Amino acid sequence: MERGLLWLPLLFAFFWLAWSGWNEYQKIEAYRNWAGEFERAKYDIYSVLGQKSTDLTWGKPTRKGPIDLQTFSLKDVQSIRLL
Repeated sequence: MERGLLWLPLLFAFFWLAWSGWNEYQKIEAYRNWAGEFERAKYDIYSVLGQKSTDLTWGKPTRKGPIDLQTFSLKDVQSIRLL
């Protein structure tokens, strides 16, 4: 019985890791569908970024697709200062 109790936390850890992997896979598949309309696109665990012509679009990845999408035109950039 003691051995079973020792393995129980490992079993929970395995199921948590499997769920986390499935969750991340769903995010990546949703990103692939979203990124198809862009010339260039990047995925990060915290954000997604896509470029079409002079427009940049970014948002937060979720399993159902990116949310909080914002778009910015590179034509609006007047100057860039580096510190």
